[in-house]
Amino acid sequence: MVLRTEAWGASEYGPACRHAPAGDPRARRAARRLRGQSQSGHQGKLPEGPIQAYEQADPQRTRLCTRVTTGMEDASADYRPSVRQEDYYVPMVALAKLGYLTITDTTGQGLFASQKVVRNTVTPKFIQMFGTPNSYTQDICVGTSSVEHVDDFTSPAEMLGYQVSQVEATVKQTVTAAWTKDAALTKVVRYRVPAAERKQRYVLVLKDSGWAVDSLR
Repeated sequence: MVLRTEAWGASEYGPACRHAPAGDPRARRAARRLRGQSQSGHQGKLPEGPIQAYEQADPQRTRLCTRVTTGMEDASADYRPSVRQEDYYVPMVALAKLGYLTITDTTGQGLFASQKVVRNTVTPKFIQMFGTPNSYTQDICVGTSSVEHVDDFTSPAEMLGYQVSQVEATVKQTVTAAWTKDAALTKVVRYRVPAAERKQRYVLVLKDSGWAVDSLR
């Protein structure tokens, strides 16, 4: 994807007009009124620059996250010794063999006080890869996402004193986390594999400096 530097701005669609702060509800209402006015043959004519600038302004906007099930609800958990014979404990043994958990026989605490227990404790390797667990299933970032190209957009029109356009673009999603390529690990750590691409709608508003993303839809 080539980063286009030309501005989609006042020179193409007339002088910039007065605008409200980003996120102003009037701009979103105006965009809703523009629905259904999508023009055919626009693909490729609208630069991705405003959307790319929006992404580059905050790295959080390009993070690709998904639901990951590690099986660990806490950083440390105690089980009765008989757990070693249970089928549901097999993934824990696998994680220990891969260096993500330590399994020790010890004396319990709380409900298991003074009793023999099997204690699972996450290792620094686990925390570095998945963070400190607080639920069996967590939202974990596994890659990046970025606009690939603009598919279509509504004709820029003046609404409530704004020039507004609703843009539909294709966003490329790339899984980069090394652990997702580990076949042994992904047998026990399940995650929702993101699609290679998705569609995203943006509301753009014309400002003095050119077009800018006001909100996502």
